[in-house]
Amino acid sequence: LGHISVEQAALGFAEFRPYLGRCKFTDCRHTVEPGCAIRAAHLAGHIAPARYTSYQRFLDALRSGNS
Repeated sequence: LGHISVEQAALGFAEFRPYLGRCKFTDCRHTVEPGCAIRAAHLAGHIAPARYTSYQRFLDALRSGNS
């Protein structure tokens, strides 16, 4: 997984796509950053909790270098 960037990971989640590029920060990882459009959509019920959790697990795997 080391060759996948956070941006590429987010693109892999189709339901995230309408919100990409709308975050306050261009380097947003969509986890705890203020002004995150993905997190806001998740909290508003527009992104299923299971899908958001799956994204978080995927990011954790990227960070730890596990595939």
